[in-house]
Amino acid sequence: MEQGPYPHTVRIVDAFVSPDAPESPAPKDLTYVQLVLKAGTPYWTRAWQLVPEGADLSRARLCEGGRAEDPDNCVPLGTVRRDGGQGPTAG
Repeated sequence: MEQGPYPHTVRIVDAFVSPDAPESPAPKDLTYVQLVLKAGTPYWTRAWQLVPEGADLSRARLCEGGRAEDPDNCVPLGTVRRDGGQGPTAG
């Protein structure tokens, strides 16, 4: 991603199904995918996206600015775990 005077890259470090986001449980028939991201800093950041429960996430992608029709503007999530986020980056 390059926007404005601060170009940076974002790497997806982990992705997993999560029943809720901070202070926001998922609505009925939906669940969250929690993304652990690393941007051009020493810090991690997290983002949550609502998806239908049981959705096939094998080809899910993260797209800048929601422009999924531009394949150069998207990165695959990779493996989206369904184990509650108990991997090495959880916590």
